[in-house]
Amino acid sequence: RSLLEPLEQISLRQWIEESKSNIHDGVGTDSEFSASNTSVYVMKALPIALKLADRLASDEEACLKGIQSNIPPGAISTDCVVIDLYSHNQLCSFHDSHEIPMTGHDITQDFDWDVLSMEKEPSRSDSKTDQNVTMIERRIANVDIIPRQGVDPTTGSKDFRLFSLGVTLFELFSRGNLLFRNDWPHHHDNTLTDNLNNESAEVDKHSTPGIPKFKKFNRKSISDGTFLHESIAKLLILGVPPALCALVGDLLDCQKGELRGEDAYKSFADVREDLQLTLDDPTRFLDSTQVGPDHSFKFSNKLYGREKDIETVEQAYLQTSRGSCNGVLILGEAGVGKSALASHAEELTTHANGYFFSGQFDKNYTTKPLFIIGNVFNQICDAFAENIRTNHDKQRISTLLQNSLGVQAYLLHDILPSLSKLMPLKSYETSNHFVDMARSLRFLFFTLLQTLTSHFVESITILLDDFQWADEASLLLTSSILHDIVGSKYVFFVICCRDDDIKVEKNSHLAQWIAAVSESHLKKIVLCNLNADLCRKFVSDTLCLSPRLVCLLSSVLFSKTLGNPFFVRKMLESLKEEGCLHFSLKGTRRRWVWDLDKILDLDIADNVVALLTRKLDKLPSDMQQGLQAAACLGSSVDNSVAEVLSSQLGFNLCTILQQAMQKGYMDQVGSKFRFVHDKVHQAVYEMMPEKQRRERHIAFGLFLSSQALNNGNDDMLFIAVS
Repeated sequence: RSLLEPLEQISLRQWIEESKSNIHDGVGTDSEFSASNTSVYVMKALPIALKLADRLASDEEACLKGIQSNIPPGAISTDCVVIDLYSHNQLCSFHDSHEIPMTGHDITQDFDWDVLSMEKEPSRSDSKTDQNVTMIERRIANVDIIPRQGVDPTTGSKDFRLFSLGVTLFELFSRGNLLFRNDWPHHHDNTLTDNLNNESAEVDKHSTPGIPKFKKFNRKSISDGTFLHESIAKLLILGVPPALCALVGDLLDCQKGELRGEDAYKSFADVREDLQLTLDDPTRFLDSTQVGPDHSFKFSNKLYGREKDIETVEQAYLQTSRGSCNGVLILGEAGVGKSALASHAEELTTHANGYFFSGQFDKNYTTKPLFIIGNVFNQICDAFAENIRTNHDKQRISTLLQNSLGVQAYLLHDILPSLSKLMPLKSYETSNHFVDMARSLRFLFFTLLQTLTSHFVESITILLDDFQWADEASLLLTSSILHDIVGSKYVFFVICCRDDDIKVEKNSHLAQWIAAVSESHLKKIVLCNLNADLCRKFVSDTLCLSPRLVCLLSSVLFSKTLGNPFFVRKMLESLKEEGCLHFSLKGTRRRWVWDLDKILDLDIADNVVALLTRKLDKLPSDMQQGLQAAACLGSSVDNSVAEVLSSQLGFNLCTILQQAMQKGYMDQVGSKFRFVHDKVHQAVYEMMPEKQRRERHIAFGLFLSSQALNNGNDDMLFIAVS
């Protein structure tokens, strides 16, 4: 049971002392605070810092509207900042004399962000081992600033007010240590103390008790950056996360006014935004220095600005279970994030314990009708065959499929070799001249899909990616299936298609197909590029830096890429390779840095393919040859095929493709190497002259077919003849 008690008010200085004592392990001095305790303390202090910054940002916004500020810089201190608290009584059960909860859980690891302290009041109990204890949680209700008597009422400049906040946050995060003091502890394991300068300021001994008034600064140390370096070093000594050390440093830098650095804060709203980021995404913005040995980027899986599109996918998936929708059609130019949005449908399917199958159309296979559709249905057959446990089940499924598909099932033999795992595919002597092949195949595909989904699984999702390369037969078959499964509760289609080619060829079969798609079949989603704000957020997340720090860089990237997510990502990688963007390990601020003038002067390609081609030309020759060989085999290459083809190429193709994965050109899905994007595949493929492409297709096809016939590998033979 719980009970709320009336509010009480304490100063920030009191909060620091009480919180520090509540989590102190009782061993050593403040400088020897354990890492875990420091982490707990920082996470308790962060929300207070955010509330304080929010209070000052609100005052700042009021000033912009002509309302006079009533917060002088001298009031931005740990004695004038006050915290309103309310008590929350919670009855808990403790065991034995060690005062540990009966669950055995460490309560210090589960403090809510606004819990100040937890005091124990044992209740009467006859048992010597069990105690009922009332936990008194003191929670933060509000943070305000109340100037004390003796504080200079002059509001001062914004720069000095920002500097005053820096001094206050320094004291907050350093657990009450004053910024200007001469007795900083030496930590034998940290060399950052070696150059600490204790002459940075002199505290006026006649100032109001508890309110330091800085009488004199060492101007030289402030102007040459020593002051900031030492301030950040002091916080690092105490184990404060580097991101917060940099935040405090950027506030203290405001003391220099017009001479402040580029990273110095210009508004309290920016401070509030940065503190909010550390709470919302601490892994990225609080522990951002944890980068790999190669200082790789931290690309996010977020779908920036796609909230409404995600909601559309979720609603369509829900409607499918009710029989009122059969999927989504995702349109947009190359690199806009169609496949990333489609992956959300995979998450929904997994959550619903369904099956997810995918096929990616390839520009090089447009002359091979139903190749990709057949590959998807082969996956479906393989999945069901793997789930057959007994001979009785196998016979039952075989009989059911034979009755459903009829004597024409043998027509699927060449397209769906995996169907033979579920039923015998007998060849009949009936002449095919009297069979409408296209109509029969549409009937067989639909019947197979309907039979499997209605009898053996709850639902399946089929992703057809790069649908702009679909052959005419696949267009007709997909359209027929979508029409016939209307009302089905078991099949959800996700079709991704580039629409930039469609806008040019308005009379193409694909354009007509899309125009004819009914909203009752597929919900249409049209994706656009990121706007300038979302592009800045993307760069901010990738570099683990505040949006305000990447503003100019993101503006340049946005102007070059028009906000295309894939292009932005590849351009960042290119800038890193060109040496214009690197991770700095110098000094106390370890972060990504860049040379904006050099980036502006750099001749950057104005489209994705041109950028990728330029990067590909710089790769080692063996990697270029390996990628080109893979490109001839399609958008993906099975590991077994790569191993067989290695003897033909004279080098280990699998090893080369693994190296290409490390470079970001390929990824691995199951047993297949796959180009990360169709634009990458296109760029690699177009590196070869057309004559060389034809020669490689013929050579690889003949070699793989001979290997397949010798080994009896039907799957490899299927790839060879394709």
